[in-house]
Amino acid sequence: MPVERKPFSGFTPSDFSAYLPEKRRDSLYNEERLEIKHKLHSLGEMAAEPLTTAGLDLDFKTSLSHPYTYNKYSVDSQWVYFARKERARRALKAVLGMEIGEDLGMHYSHVILLIEINLEGLELGLKIHQQAWWDGQNIRNRCQNTGDRKAFTAELNRLGGFVLNIHDWRREYVCGRLLEGDVQNFFNYYTPGNHWLHLKLKLKKDTVVPMGREFGLFAGQAMGQLAPVYRFIEWRPDNDHVFRNK
Repeated sequence: MPVERKPFSGFTPSDFSAYLPEKRRDSLYNEERLEIKHKLHSLGEMAAEPLTTAGLDLDFKTSLSHPYTYNKYSVDSQWVYFARKERARRALKAVLGMEIGEDLGMHYSHVILLIEINLEGLELGLKIHQQAWWDGQNIRNRCQNTGDRKAFTAELNRLGGFVLNIHDWRREYVCGRLLEGDVQNFFNYYTPGNHWLHLKLKLKKDTVVPMGREFGLFAGQAMGQLAPVYRFIEWRPDNDHVFRNK
C-alpha cells in the first residue's frame, strides 16, 4: 500500500532528540525516525522545484531510518539528498568501465545536494562522496586553470553563510570572503578518492523549529543557490576535465 505523506509542516524539538546517543542503535525508535523520513521526503519534494528551475535534473532519495549495515547500526542523522539520474550515470559508466562503474550503484556515491537533520540542528549543502573521485578530480583539475578558479571562487562567494571544508578537518573556508588563493590552497590539500568535500550551511534547531513550514521554502531556495556550484563540479561529457585528454 502506498505511503500517504503529509505536506511538510516543519520540524519539532522531538525530531532532533531522535538522534540522542541512547536512541541511535535502538530499533524501538524506528517508527519515530520513519516519521522524520516522511518529513524529509516531503521536504525533498519542495526543494525539487527550485532545483529544476535552476536547471538541474536530479533524483532524490531519503537515507535509512533504522540501524543497518550501511549506517554501522547507528542512526545519528538522516538525509534527503539529490544525485544523478540513471541516464547521467550511464554516461559516466561508459568512461569508467564496467568494473569501476559498479561503484555508481550507490546513489550517494556522487556529488550530491542534501538536507541533513541531526541532534544539533540541520545542515544544507553539497558533498562529494569520498569514493566519487571522478567528480572530485573534475573540479580539482578544473581549478588548476586560473580563469575557472576565479569563476569558482566567485560562485562560492555568492553563498554567504556556507563553509567549505575537507573531510573531518577543522579548517573551514568561509564563503563570502574567499580569495582565489584560498581556493587554490584548498585544492592543494583535497585528494579525490581519499577525502569527502563538504560545502554546508549549519542551522541550529532553535532557528529551524520556529520557522515551521517556511523552512521548506528556505531550504528550497538554498538548494537552488547551490545549483551553479553543482554544475561547475559535476562530471558530464560537456564538463569533462578528467578523461578528455586520454
